[in-house]
Amino acid sequence: MLAMICESIEQALAKLRQPLDPRRPGDAWSALKSLQYRLQSRATKKSAYALRMCDASPALARLTQTSIAMPGVQSCVTVAALSNHIAVLPTKTKPKKLVFHGSDGLPYTYLFKGLEDLHLDERIMQFLCIANTMLRTSSSSAPSSNAVYQARHYSVIPLGPRSGLISWVDNVTPLFTLYKRWQQREAAISQSAVYGGGRAIALETKQSRKQLEKEVTFSMFAVRIAEMKYEWMEYRKYV
Repeated sequence: MLAMICESIEQALAKLRQPLDPRRPGDAWSALKSLQYRLQSRATKKSAYALRMCDASPALARLTQTSIAMPGVQSCVTVAALSNHIAVLPTKTKPKKLVFHGSDGLPYTYLFKGLEDLHLDERIMQFLCIANTMLRTSSSSAPSSNAVYQARHYSVIPLGPRSGLISWVDNVTPLFTLYKRWQQREAAISQSAVYGGGRAIALETKQSRKQLEKEVTFSMFAVRIAEMKYEWMEYRKYV
């Protein structure tokens, strides 16, 4: 792959330095544009977001029935093996989704993040765990309060100053996904307005944007209801 790319770059630069027709500079740039298109198409393929553990780390791929404790798990579960499939998320730091197979026969999914210090994330999760313990104690001492407030948290395991593991949480929608979806819809609206003739596309995009706004509004409304409920319970303590 590297040799093929280097050869294509050299050919494109040769055409740029010695064009066939100096009066037509656009022809010299066509080779570079085609090379850019090839690299972009290769980067957007699904194969670019999938790796094999045996290729990325043969030492980890050979691990079987170890005595290593499962990261972030309170029970006595050890790492039995690692899945050979690695999913690469298409975000800025390209985090890797790893699946550990435990000695209890269950899979444990983690997100390996590099180029990022996760110690602050670990402290936040520890704070949420302590807050949950305090809320459970408070609710048990006050039977009249039938609402138990819990903050969902997950395990964060720093492996060094610039990398770490995060427990994977299923059935959630990241804020980045909502933002990216909104950005794509706004771009589609702008493009249809510039080129015209995209009335149906603009209508469909407008409806999708309304649906997204409805989802975000509903989430904010649910958070506000929880806050009002908490304020009411606090008010009841002093009445």
